[in-house]
This record gives sequence, structure tokens and C-alpha cells, in this order.
Amino acid sequence: MKTTILSSIVLVVLLSFSCTKDDDNNGGPVLDVNKTSIDFGDAYQGDVLVQTFKISNDGEESFNWTSTIDETWVSLNVTGGTVGSSDVEVTVTLDTSPLDVGSHTCTIAIISEPHKIDGSPTYIVVSVNITERIIAGHELTEDETWSGNLTLKGDIRIPDGITLTIMPGTVIRVSTEDPDWDEGYEDGTIDIYSSGNIIANGTEDQIIVLTSDDDTPIINDWWGIGLSHGSSTELSYCCIAYSYIGLFIFNQTAETTIEHCMFAYTGGISDWGPDVTISHSTFIYGEDGYERWEEGRKATLSYCVFEGNSMLDVEALDSYCDVTINHSNFADNEFYNLYIGWFFDPVDVVITANQCYGIVSIEDNDCGTITVNNPAASPVPDAGCGFELSELPVKSTFVDNKKSGNNEYTNRTILNKGYHERDASYQW
Repeated sequence: MKTTILSSIVLVVLLSFSCTKDDDNNGGPVLDVNKTSIDFGDAYQGDVLVQTFKISNDGEESFNWTSTIDETWVSLNVTGGTVGSSDVEVTVTLDTSPLDVGSHTCTIAIISEPHKIDGSPTYIVVSVNITERIIAGHELTEDETWSGNLTLKGDIRIPDGITLTIMPGTVIRVSTEDPDWDEGYEDGTIDIYSSGNIIANGTEDQIIVLTSDDDTPIINDWWGIGLSHGSSTELSYCCIAYSYIGLFIFNQTAETTIEHCMFAYTGGISDWGPDVTISHSTFIYGEDGYERWEEGRKATLSYCVFEGNSMLDVEALDSYCDVTINHSNFADNEFYNLYIGWFFDPVDVVITANQCYGIVSIEDNDCGTITVNNPAASPVPDAGCGFELSELPVKSTFVDNKKSGNNEYTNRTILNKGYHERDASYQW
């Protein structure tokens, strides 16, 4: 009797266990993902990377799924659907464009819906390490496109017929070490010298930056950009900083387009090229802003800002040069806002400023005439490049460049100083 009762109890327990197991599983769906991590390894900013994972069903019934991602730089080609007896392959795309140098992670969640099933949610951790791209000095032999964070180690020469395109948001840090290839315009310091084409069109939200790689940068850390012969150049939403010159435009024939650009801690633009129009640009904390050379050439600068420069904001230095500045703002220049150079005895040089704000110092002389028409009573709105230096990956080392104890060139009304008053031995 006892044996019969004991056997009955064991049988009941076994039956209960069997029923419980079947009730838990019941042939229902089970979510399974073949990866819990995806490591893209090292990559450059601007790279677009792809990997895949699979979603499987270890149960008998199909189920619906959806997904979430906690970062915008990762996307899936399929964000939800149904999993039955066949696996679903999902492609993960990682766009490194918005990522700075360093390590980055995000999490993908795969979730059953509308009910929770075994295996849901499953998480996949995506990781990538953004490294700086090194550009060695070289002469281009074919068109090139630069993007991301770059360190330039040597001179760049762009021959006739070749185009260098710099993508929006690109940051180029120019090395202050000896160039690894020193075949550019200026020996011993890195420069970009083009007889071909440079297309550097940033956007309002993705400024292109060329600056020094030094922790304590100064003007002249690199030479700048030279445009020669038939080169064609488009620059917009760019910042050029800590070079000897921002742009040196040689006696070329092709057009140069400059708008929404900033020239910071540099020599600005030295222009020996054809007639030019520059708009919505900022010349800040440098030496000179814009200088017009080459006999008979014209320049029109509109809605520009000249601030904190230590020498001359706008100057014209060759016979019959004609420079017009419209709706622009001037502030805190140490020397002259508008200047006609007298070193080579040019004749009939003309500078005209229309509705500009803050012009307090000019020098016209026997070589030409400066006219200031309808000065603005307050700063001109919408003048300048449209972005702030503080928003950019450019170190700010601005020190007040006024001469200590010398107020001769500050806070004064429009002043005409003839060149005969200058010390003939003065060297620029």
C-alpha cells in the first residue's frame, strides 16, 4: 500500500513538472539575435561603415519586432517586422561624420511587440574609435576629396587641371614641424599651392577649418594658401587661422569666389589677381585684412567685418586700383582702417566706403583718394561671416594688440595723414 501511494506521488510530480514545462514554452516564439556587440574598430571621420546581424526565432510561432537606437549616427535598413521560420538579416550603417576623434558607443535594442516573449529585449552595443587622418605632403596626380579630421604634414601642390575638394565640416590641422615634403611656395613651412582648382564649400552648420596643430598657436605657424595661374577657387563657410597669409592670390586669370569666410590670426588676403567680389567675410585678430595689388584691378567687399587687426584693414597699393567697401563694420584696429600705400608711388588709387560703421582712421595721400560715404550710425546687421570663432576648433590666443600707452591711433575721428609725415625709414 505504501509502495503504491509513493509511486502515485512520484507520478503526479513528474506529470506536474511535464505540464509546467510545456505551459512555459508552449511552442511559443523565442527572440534570438546572433550578436550582442558590433565593433567597427578604428575609422576616420567621414567614413561610412556597414555590418550585419541576424534575428532568429527559436520557437514555433512567429512574432513581431521593433527596434530603438540611442544615437543618430547609427541606422538600420530594417527597423521592425515579423520573424517566422526564416532569419531576418539587418544591416547596421554607421556614419562617422558627426563624431569627434575618440571612442564612441551606442546601443541597439531589439524588442518583441506587442507582447514580451523570451529573449526580448536583446541589446547590441555598437562601438567605433575615430582616429585622425594623416595627410603627407604631396603633389596631386588626380582629383582628391578631403573630409573629417586631418593633420597635414607637408606641402600640397595642385597642378593645372586637378581639383582638391574639401567637404563641409572638415578640420585640417597644419603641422608646425618641418614639412615631410617641402616643395611648395615657401621653404621650411607648410603651404597649399594651387595652379588647379580648390573647392571648399562648407555650410552654416559645418564650417571648414584650416588651422595650426600647435597647442599655443601663433601667426605664421604655416604659410597659407597660394592661388596661381589658371586656378579656380570657391571658398564659403571656411575659417583660415594662424597662417602667414590666409590667401595669396597671384596674377591669375580664373575667378575666385569668397563668401562667408573667416580669416583669423593671419595676414588676411593679398590679392594680385583679377577683379574680385568678397562678401560676408570676417577678418579678425590678424595683421592686415585685405590688400589690393596689380595695376587697374578692382575689388568689391560687402557686408564684411574687420576687427582687432594690428596693421591695416583694407589697403590698395598699385596704380589705378579701385576698392569699394559696402555695408561693413570696423573695430579696434591698431593702425589704419583704410590705407593707400605709397611705397611704389602709385597713381590714381581709389578706395570708397559706403554706409560702413566704425571707420575712424584713414590715410589718403598724393597717390590717391579715400572717400567715406554715409557712415552707418550703428553696426551693420548681417555683416560678417555668420559664425563665431568661439564655435570652432580654433584655439583663441587673442591679446589686445594696442600699443602700450599709445592712444594716437585709438578713439579718433576720421584722420587724414599724408605720407610725407611718415618717417621714410619706417619698415612694414
